[in-house]
Amino acid sequence: MAHMIEISDSQNGLLTVTLPMILNEIGAESINLTWSLLYLSATGNLGEDKSIVDFEDDISSSPNGFCLEWKELNDLADKFDQIFDILIIGTDSKDAIQKYTNDDDLYLNYPVVLDLFDGAYWRIYSEDEAFIERLADKFIDIKLSR
Repeated sequence: MAHMIEISDSQNGLLTVTLPMILNEIGAESINLTWSLLYLSATGNLGEDKSIVDFEDDISSSPNGFCLEWKELNDLADKFDQIFDILIIGTDSKDAIQKYTNDDDLYLNYPVVLDLFDGAYWRIYSEDEAFIERLADKFIDIKLSR
């Protein structure tokens, strides 16, 4: 059963919750998942000869998004200056990755879903109730759903 939390902590109208802050709370059992970015709109520096616009286009055009392992996801998270929208899934099998047109299907078919909406709030789904509880304890402006 998936548990959900929305996080909207902000200061002066700007979201203060970053992707690295979310990733720091993920439990040890989830770090062995295969991760995929299914959507991205952000600014940052990916390194020499790597355009963030081209990276966003590559993610959008791929049926499986951009797959990566736990360490790569954490390294990438540190390269963003600002994220406007991002959709990341964690799954047991790379073969199970697909983009759904219905959000409910998306949230029900992956062990972890990290979804940032318009830079305003995070919606996080996870089978790991302890992960959701850690997020609830860490942040203030939250909504829980089970």
